[in-house]
Amino acid sequence: MDTVILGEFISKRRTELHMTQAELAEKIHVTNKAVSKWENGRGLPDIDNMQELAVALELNLQELLECHVYQKEEEKGGTEKVLQEALAYAQMRIGKARRKCLFILILAWGLMFALIYVMCTYMNLNQHLELRALLIGFLVLEVGLIGNVLRVLQE
Repeated sequence: MDTVILGEFISKRRTELHMTQAELAEKIHVTNKAVSKWENGRGLPDIDNMQELAVALELNLQELLECHVYQKEEEKGGTEKVLQEALAYAQMRIGKARRKCLFILILAWGLMFALIYVMCTYMNLNQHLELRALLIGFLVLEVGLIGNVLRVLQE
């Protein structure tokens, strides 16, 4: 899918419906910066937003993906149902991948915490500068993992 063509199509359709970027963004629960990014061809809508975007632009999914508004019902192919099923399947797979990623991140975070606990409990850190540096590195990694977990949970 060409980002520029889709962006121009979204922009054209939005203006035809007399909507601002902020109004469209509010309808599909994204920021107006995300809509601007799509319209300028610098990115694509997330697969989770495609159905909502099509509804907000008063299109079906096929018209949105083909960047073409069909005037007659006969012009539309029978692919709308197939596209919706493919979208549902993709969303299900993304959900599974997110849960797997979340499990791995939580497991890694737990292991890091356990390692830091063992290091702090059984080693004299005042005598070993390398261990202090290693501990700081683990703490930085742990903060990064927490950030990733929170980001995954928000999606």
